[in-house]
Amino acid sequence: MPLPASLLEPGVLLPLAAILILLAAAWKLRTAAAGLTFAVAWFFVTILPVANIIPIGALLGERFLYLPSLCLSLLAAGVWQRRPSGWQARASLVVCLLVCAVFAVLTFTRNFAWQNASTLWQSVLCHQPNNQRAQFHLGAQYEEQKSYELAMAAYERAIHYYPEHNWHPDSRSVAAVKAAMSRICNNLAVRLYHKQDYDSALAYCLRAIENNGLNAEAYVVAGNVYAQRGDLRQAGAMYQQALKANPDQFEARENLKRIGSP
Repeated sequence: MPLPASLLEPGVLLPLAAILILLAAAWKLRTAAAGLTFAVAWFFVTILPVANIIPIGALLGERFLYLPSLCLSLLAAGVWQRRPSGWQARASLVVCLLVCAVFAVLTFTRNFAWQNASTLWQSVLCHQPNNQRAQFHLGAQYEEQKSYELAMAAYERAIHYYPEHNWHPDSRSVAAVKAAMSRICNNLAVRLYHKQDYDSALAYCLRAIENNGLNAEAYVVAGNVYAQRGDLRQAGAMYQQALKANPDQFEARENLKRIGSP
């Protein structure tokens, strides 16, 4: 959901009006229903540190409501103190029990999403398929499992620019993702090189270098491909680039000796 561009948009005015009405009601009931006033005050005081008055780098998060959600229990206690008598009291009790049952079921089912990191981010993607943070974590898991094609797809979605999003990865995050993509491309290139699919291996090497120009291993694999093709001049150039990226790259230095390049 895009952020409001003006303070006069309905998405700003309506919540602001609801907050003011709630605060006014709490103030008016401060003597007759102190418990209700305390519950409202509890919510606003505990939500204040994460309200992004001072930006904290995240707009939403379930954890932000851990303490503020206690206000619901406080409100229920305040309402129960002022409950009517007779059948209305019994009806109020039934309603309270039903509400508790509904929230208990929701809490129980939500726990399945928190079994592990994979289930959590999959749950996020079910509701927000283009969530870049979830795509990044999913890509990291696929990379750990050596499912490189899936990891590449997830990483590419993680740094894709979505104009309608209200959050975008910063330059450091993008650089980290590109370094991971370069690493994956190099791993795929190595796989394909050992299968003697040199054209595809070279293509992945070039993608690795495009994402991270300091990936010395990708230069080495590319040099090996050119050497297999008999293009020793281009192979030597790649090995030289590998040594520029990492002067301690032993394989590049040894391969230069093998092809007779200085």
